[in-house]
Amino acid sequence: LSTEETVALLRAAEPRTRRAILLLFSGFSADEALALRWSDVNRRDGLAHVGGADARSIRLNAITAESLSGEERSPETPVLAGAAGEPATFDSLWTELLCAAHDAGMERVDEITLHALRHTYIAFLVRQGIRFADLAKIVGRLPGAVLAAYSALAPGGARGTLDSISLVFPGLKGLEAK
Repeated sequence: LSTEETVALLRAAEPRTRRAILLLFSGFSADEALALRWSDVNRRDGLAHVGGADARSIRLNAITAESLSGEERSPETPVLAGAAGEPATFDSLWTELLCAAHDAGMERVDEITLHALRHTYIAFLVRQGIRFADLAKIVGRLPGAVLAAYSALAPGGARGTLDSISLVFPGLKGLEAK
């Protein structure tokens, strides 16, 4: 997705869908975002902890941190729970995402998926020349075939250090958390 499409999607999204999009644009996979509990979020430090095989701490960008700041839920409640506390599912988020894409007036709505959003964020990082070892620290380990495909997007020359890469997708800066 382009920067403009991403911003339009975020503006049209309902709060839970918006939060899911922001988590994907922070380095979470869809499964990791669905598994995230409030006990995994350290709002004071702006970090979220991912467990499992790709355990890591993700530094939340300002808008994502802000989107998580107003909630008062029990520690084991999913971050992507609905208003009644029901957990989101992959299918429910995809449906909500399709609604947001339609409402934003986007074309090819059927191509707007949680995986497409994750790909958009990963491609953004790779196009800046991120080292793949550092990429794994942000988005988790990716299969070799997937890394090989992303390698084609990387600029030539030496790869940049994590400090030289912007982790905030263009268009998110200055966007309000809503």
